[in-house]
Amino acid sequence: MKVNKQSVFVAGAKSDIATSIARIYAKKGFSLILAARNSGNLSINAEDLYLRGAKSVELVELDILSLNEISHVIKNLNTLPDIVVCAIGYLGEQLQTQLSPTEAQRVVSTNFTGPALLLEQLGKLMIERGNGTIVGISSVAGDRGRASNYWYGSSKAG
Repeated sequence: MKVNKQSVFVAGAKSDIATSIARIYAKKGFSLILAARNSGNLSINAEDLYLRGAKSVELVELDILSLNEISHVIKNLNTLPDIVVCAIGYLGEQLQTQLSPTEAQRVVSTNFTGPALLLEQLGKLMIERGNGTIVGISSVAGDRGRASNYWYGSSKAG
């Protein structure tokens, strides 16, 4: 993997906070790798980021629920980024999550397990390289849990 001293990988790139973060780095001339499910929907964002000054913008399809896809994305990166920002999240509906073990697993896997596996693998590569920064964005719900969304809050606390 080639090292680019000004590159940022943004996971969960369709979220509002991820879009704002990408814009900040674009204005500073960074190369951006935007990863999300249905990444084709990010093409408008990519054009905007070029106009704001991004050196390059690459769109990457990433289903955080698939360990195989996480590994595939990492293995196929053209550049090991200097900075990784993880803004992945899924709220779900509390009642549905309480009633469905499958939905509960989706909430936990999206908010904790998948991001943890992604960041672990990227972190190992950064350690081998000798540098890098990882930013994990959680939620206030992970700090101040509420009965109205305890599955989401506990998964974000992780």
